Amino acid sequence: MEFDFGKALNQGIGAANVTAVLNAEIEQIITEVSRQVYQATDQQITIKIESRSNGMAAVAQMFSVKGSSILKQVHFVVASNMTLQRSEDLAVWERSPTAYPCKLIYSDQTAYCNDKASLEKQFVHLLSHPETGKKMLKLLAPPMQISGETDGAE
Repeated sequence: MEFDFGKALNQGIGAANVTAVLNAEIEQIITEVSRQVYQATDQQITIKIESRSNGMAAVAQMFSVKGSSILKQVHFVVASNMTLQRSEDLAVWERSPTAYPCKLIYSDQTAYCNDKASLEKQFVHLLSHPETGKKMLKLLAPPMQISGETDGAE
């Protein structure tokens, strides 16, 4: 059996180019979601993807563990009000090394997105979810009271 390594290399380069285009598409969708949320909240709230080390990263560093899965970065869809310097995690965000599929995990949902249309649809579902609404209310200035909850002052 003879292998065509040059052809394999060209396929890899082509796949990398497609992935770059798809990653740009995903970033454009996130930018548009943030723009529209910013407008809908009277320029108070933005949406972004934030990366953080999981809770075991500090332990791994203490014991000089490198390259371990315990050092994994976790990504979140985050809503932020920079004026109030507050933010809320809306979902865990996972993206494939090939851009799609990506995944949003929030409340009682795990949403898989295989293309632009499904990603946009899942952001609509995320933003319209009651838990997301509660988190957004916490970020709006002045804070709006959620019915059924009191601040203790009567």
